[in-house]
Amino acid sequence: MEAKAPIVYFVNLMWQPGETMNYKASDHVRAIERHARKGLVNFAVVNTRPVTGAMRRRYAAERVFPVENDTPTLREMGVKTIGQNLLDGWEKVRHNSAAIAEVAVHLAAGAEAVEGSGRGWRGSSGRAAVEGERVGRWRGEQERHV
Repeated sequence: MEAKAPIVYFVNLMWQPGETMNYKASDHVRAIERHARKGLVNFAVVNTRPVTGAMRRRYAAERVFPVENDTPTLREMGVKTIGQNLLDGWEKVRHNSAAIAEVAVHLAAGAEAVEGSGRGWRGSSGRAAVEGERVGRWRGEQERHV
């Protein structure tokens, strides 16, 4: 059965000790497709904000590092990528639920990945939200950095 909505995977921020050590974003998608079916994932949402400083050192002491965003490999797999600051908090690495909701709402409203960039999306306004660029408004929202 084919889904009518896009299948979106929000990529893990960090390796999971004993489970996904050395995994890149494409490895996570491959694991999902191995358990479900090949070609299932339409979009992979990757974090664009680096894990730095004391937080990175704390995780590195446990041999846990950020998941590498290998967007060229994802594109070769037919997965469109969206880059977004998904990092929340300063004590522990966690996904920012507001950022996740924002991407999900844009995709549900008919936005699609920016062709060829692997780093953003385009909505009905035609404006692209691309990592590091100042972008226009999405349906009346305030301008912001992504």
